[in-house]
Amino acid sequence: MSTYSPGLRNSIIAKRTITPLDLEREYGLPNGNIFHGAMTLGQMFENRPIPGWGSYRTPINGLYLCGAGTHPGGGVMGAPGHNAASALLRDEAEGGWSRTRRNTSLAVGKAPMIHRLMSKRRFRKVALTITKLPVIGSFANKFTQR
Repeated sequence: MSTYSPGLRNSIIAKRTITPLDLEREYGLPNGNIFHGAMTLGQMFENRPIPGWGSYRTPINGLYLCGAGTHPGGGVMGAPGHNAASALLRDEAEGGWSRTRRNTSLAVGKAPMIHRLMSKRRFRKVALTITKLPVIGSFANKFTQR
């Protein structure tokens, strides 16, 4: 980096390297993953954090999930908190928390969104074409490996 920023080396007074193992031990991040789980297609939408819990609701009255482990994942955007608050407000408007409403994102007999999309031949064809693009393909491969 000193090549592009002369004098940088002399400006550094300390450094600390944090490994994924450090992140797991010190901050409780599963496998040191800042997104609290893989950001693969199978771990998105109503499958995040686990299948059936994508509505931000839990089986515990008044306990809602938000943060990097919920959809749409981590980053400094606040979307998971906004979505959890919206679920809470919807529940309150409908008379409060209800065990029957907690998993509305996975209605009975309804497959998760990604499964529904991938069941459509046209969508699979478009997705395959996109993943064959060099930049997209390498990105998809990198982030879908387990």
